[in-house]
Amino acid sequence: MLNIDQYIAEKSITIHEAIADRKIIYLDLKYWILLRDANAEPERA
Repeated sequence: MLNIDQYIAEKSITIHEAIADRKIIYLDLKYWILLRDANAEPERA
């Protein structure tokens, strides 16, 4: 049986391997505001 520290370590490695080849993007605050507004009022988008 795994303890919590071993479980977290194994999951961290699994997640890292799964996303290692992905491109990192950074979204600014304006993007999130526009996304929020589009989600709140879909008829205006």
